[in-house]
Amino acid sequence: MDNIYVQLKEVIDRGSEQDVRAFLSNPENLAKFPPNVQAEIVGAFFEEQLENTGGSIGSVERFKDRGIEMAQELEAGKRTIEDVIKVKDIQEKLAG
Repeated sequence: MDNIYVQLKEVIDRGSEQDVRAFLSNPENLAKFPPNVQAEIVGAFFEEQLENTGGSIGSVERFKDRGIEMAQELEAGKRTIEDVIKVKDIQEKLAG
């Protein structure tokens, strides 16, 4: 994993902004970063593209807010599923 950071630094040191973008947008390179860094990189590219395609600051903010809401809804759904699994496990242990 450290190797990808060394590679990125080399591109930054010797290349242009376009070279860095090409490096970061390459799926093979992107996959070498930890998931949280991948999400940040993809998010930055997405936000930039949204702004470049005419998205106003308000629409970008609404999009971000909706993304946060969806993440919270998914987390709540995940907890519900985990709770159902726990209940089923307990029921099976009591029945068995």
